[in-house]
Amino acid sequence: MERIGTQAIQFVIAIILARLLPVKDFGTIAIVFVFIGFANLFVDSGFGMALIQKKEIDDHDYNSAFYLNLAIALVAYLICFFGAPLVATFYKEEVLTRVLRLAALSLIIGVFSGIQQAVMNREMKFKLSLRVSLISLLLASTVGVTSAYAGFGVWSLVYSQLTGVIATAILLWLAVSWRPRIMFSVQSAKALFKFGSKYLISRIITEFYNNLSTLLIGKCFSLSILSFFSRGFLFPSTIVVSVCGTIDGVIFPALASCQHDKIQMKGILRRSISTSTFILFPMLVGLAVVAKPMIIVLLTEKWLASVLYLQISCLTVAFWPILGLNVQAINAIGRSDVYMKMEIFNKGCALAILFATLPYGIMAVVIGQAAHSVLMCLVCYPWIIDRFLDYSVGEQMRDILPAFGCALGMGIIILPLSLFLEHSLVLLVSQIVLGIIGYAILSHIFKVKSLAYMLVMLHEKLPAVRQLFFRLPTQAG
Repeated sequence: MERIGTQAIQFVIAIILARLLPVKDFGTIAIVFVFIGFANLFVDSGFGMALIQKKEIDDHDYNSAFYLNLAIALVAYLICFFGAPLVATFYKEEVLTRVLRLAALSLIIGVFSGIQQAVMNREMKFKLSLRVSLISLLLASTVGVTSAYAGFGVWSLVYSQLTGVIATAILLWLAVSWRPRIMFSVQSAKALFKFGSKYLISRIITEFYNNLSTLLIGKCFSLSILSFFSRGFLFPSTIVVSVCGTIDGVIFPALASCQHDKIQMKGILRRSISTSTFILFPMLVGLAVVAKPMIIVLLTEKWLASVLYLQISCLTVAFWPILGLNVQAINAIGRSDVYMKMEIFNKGCALAILFATLPYGIMAVVIGQAAHSVLMCLVCYPWIIDRFLDYSVGEQMRDILPAFGCALGMGIIILPLSLFLEHSLVLLVSQIVLGIIGYAILSHIFKVKSLAYMLVMLHEKLPAVRQLFFRLPTQAG
């Protein structure tokens, strides 16, 4: 509910802002968020994951992580502050100096919610997480849209981001009982760093590649092309992050709690992969088919150049659930060193493909990213998890093929509608409705197990959802 709710709101707000703001503003803010996102990795330093993964934890661990994070955040902000003019000079955009300096304040503010977030996730308090996320997002969205209507341009995106970070910190501070105390343990810091450092290195490698591709596209082509590329990538990645984020947030503490039982871990992993791909594949295939009418209806024709980027990006992100869940399993058994080595290999290949395709234009870059993603998600990471949980590549493929086949069948069914319907809104609605019906029928015909599982889960959880939002009384016994 948290992931679907927050992503749905973000999706709507992104559409509103895309209509209100110039295309170039999104390229500008993408550059700023590259530097802030990279700095955030060092601020956390992997301690959040280490606090969740560690079996036994005490207040020395929490406080040591907090003060280390705060010290790193202060240093990171100073680097962003004094380095901002260099960034502005490199991209020949003076506004980047002021935007980066203000947006980087989120690094320091975020420290005051980091440990509370780890406590909440460790205790699996997802109802609390839902409420905090939705309230923060609604406040941030209100500020962003209001500022955009008032003509603040790119600053509306900065104000929205800062509002969300501040609201999250305040709400978690009020909701989670943990408070920092004057204590620090070198031993605790070392224990957390043993796991966290390898996870940090892995995340640095991942973010370095992701951010480098953004920076290079913005520099080698233009901020407008970067905006079209980013907007095209936004839609499929939002869908995947919604589903994968939901499962990943629960799967890591769940796997970590049974890390010494390989059979149970494999069962959880198989169920997660088959369920996530059953949900994602039809959404991504459908998104690729309806890309053009959707862009026209939601973002207007000024964003039509992003259609092809969107369609290729659907392939790029389609198999991310397999990679992400395999990574969660590797980290849950404490083998962040294996994750680190795999990320070095993964992003080394990605960088080679990036530099090889750059001279041939932006489309070559996008196609190269898709080819790399499919190779890593379907071959490399499944091969590694087979070593630890005896979950072979063949088994993983058999778990996802039913959903993949039904999704492709659905796409073939709805694609011809574009030949008969010219009105974009009518075409979009017709393809979505027919796609949902078609996928459900195909899943039923071919007896896809995930369909039955999802129906049972919805039936069991519906009373809990009603109680969450409406606080309906439950009968005793």
